[in-house]
Amino acid sequence: MNLEASTAGRQTPRAGYQHVTHAGASLSVAISVCLLPVIGAAQEPPVQLEPVVVSASGFAQPLADAIPHTSVHGREDIARSGHTDLAGLLAGVVGIDLVRSGGAGGLTSTFMRGAESRQVLFLVDGVRIESGTAGTARIENLLLEQVERVEVVRGNVSALYGSAAVGGVVQVFTRRGEGPPRGNASIGFGSRGEERASVGSSGAFGVDGATDYSLQASRHRTDGKSSIDTRLLPGADPDRDGFRNTSFTGSLGHRLSTRHRIGARIFWSESEVGLDDSFMVGPGRVEQQDSRLTVASAWWEARPTDRWRSTLRASIADDRSLSRYASGTEDPFDTRRNEVEWRNELSFGPGLLSLGLATAHERIATSIAYDRDHRNSQSAFAAYALKAGSHQAELALRHDDYSDVGDATTGSIGYGYEFDEQWKLLGRIATAFNAPTFNQLFYPGFGNPELDPERARSIELGIQYQREAVLLRATAFRTRYTDMIDSPPPTFLPSNVASAQAQGIELSANGVVRGWRMAASATFQSPTNRRTGETLLRRARRSGALDVSRSFGAWDVGADLAWGGSRRDFRIDTFAPVRLDSRARLGLRLQREVFADTSVVMRLDNVTDDDTPTAHGYLPTGRSFFVMLRWQPSGTR
Repeated sequence: MNLEASTAGRQTPRAGYQHVTHAGASLSVAISVCLLPVIGAAQEPPVQLEPVVVSASGFAQPLADAIPHTSVHGREDIARSGHTDLAGLLAGVVGIDLVRSGGAGGLTSTFMRGAESRQVLFLVDGVRIESGTAGTARIENLLLEQVERVEVVRGNVSALYGSAAVGGVVQVFTRRGEGPPRGNASIGFGSRGEERASVGSSGAFGVDGATDYSLQASRHRTDGKSSIDTRLLPGADPDRDGFRNTSFTGSLGHRLSTRHRIGARIFWSESEVGLDDSFMVGPGRVEQQDSRLTVASAWWEARPTDRWRSTLRASIADDRSLSRYASGTEDPFDTRRNEVEWRNELSFGPGLLSLGLATAHERIATSIAYDRDHRNSQSAFAAYALKAGSHQAELALRHDDYSDVGDATTGSIGYGYEFDEQWKLLGRIATAFNAPTFNQLFYPGFGNPELDPERARSIELGIQYQREAVLLRATAFRTRYTDMIDSPPPTFLPSNVASAQAQGIELSANGVVRGWRMAASATFQSPTNRRTGETLLRRARRSGALDVSRSFGAWDVGADLAWGGSRRDFRIDTFAPVRLDSRARLGLRLQREVFADTSVVMRLDNVTDDDTPTAHGYLPTGRSFFVMLRWQPSGTR
């Protein structure tokens, strides 16, 4: 098998693996109603193009060939949705629970298959972006104008990515350049003083398009509203909590010869958000938080032979935050991660083999004197994937060694069997680990340097149906967590004493039926504490989403609904247990082409003005309206 070059995310007819550079009951009835006409009425061309994904196995493959349950959102999907940030887009993804502390720019926690935010890995162009102190990624600062594609892999993929990839992986790919150089621009206004603007250019030039580039800049601001319910906390500041963000992405690649290519990418985002402190009043309260995320990488790709591709990449991820207090004092936190990775992908026997090494150095800088402010890690990994006839198999093995918590070895085995051209059975087992954060290990007076990594074992079984433009999937999963880190009384010091289990069923349906684009999903899960039997905090046992859209000449109309069941939480005022009601958010959108390559985009969000919070005491954004004028020539990415 010769290795063929491909671009991740490009639409392609269904095929095997490709080589790529890494870089409650009423809901189930609604899902069933969506599935039946999809199965029986799909009328599409005999050859249907489908997206290519890379995050599920490490190799490029059609979405229908991904053994882990995977979703992909391309540039057209993102633009059509009308959402502003990554959190808004993920709210409609199967298996994901989002908890937002307030409106735009408010701290957002991501739960996937019952796993907490520290156990869900976020990548930007293949680079980890989580904070070394909190262990989570500030996804509320990732604006979609900078994004080319988003891939979501649900379930344990630690054998591919290492620490944190227990509940799943969300990988964001920034815009890339190809084809003749073209520009794009947009400007829009909305409720609560919202303003958005974006401008960019991308393409390729030189002999045979040897050099490609992409530049994109955006600005977003909103006056917002008070994020905390002052009826519960009368001492909280009732003023509006505004949000400001400026973002930039750039990429440059050059083909030196038929066997050598070099390139560099950068993502930069700077935000300011007003805060209502739920713990402090007076001069000690936090009034504003500034944050900045910089992700930069440079790579060299060589093809010594037609059957071997080698990529060397160096990357930097710098996550900075600055809390500003009413007293005028400031509290900075800075996490920097430097990494070098060498990956080799080879055609080996009937499949593809990936072998790699990586070394990383993490350092934090803050006004707080941590017991230790840095650590190193080394990784070695291998993966093999093949597809032969009706059989498909994927194996992965990874070893990570941390200078502060020791080593961990993880592995996964996946198998798929096609009964015929439409039906496919999928199964997978995997192990995972999650390294403790700097806060858990070394925070003065509260850290425990004796902590071990958290561990997990997962198993899942799925059935998939594909017919031309339609892809349906049902997946049953179970993950058991051991050595989980908790802070029990009386000392409240973190220790490896907790255990949990998350099990459930995910349903998803995507396709085009009689011109209607449809995406429906539902999750029924039971994330529980194995010692107490209680449902884990802030996880809904049932959730679902539905998105329907269609083009009528120059018009494109759509609607999306995200629903989440009740969930356990603690009161913001007394910290007593409380149960939050179920919630539903309906969005309507309309797009009209007014001139060649120019369109007006309108979105009405939270149509019913649902005010049910996802975190007790924090007010969600109410009904809002936004209108944008967008110029995007055909072929612009």
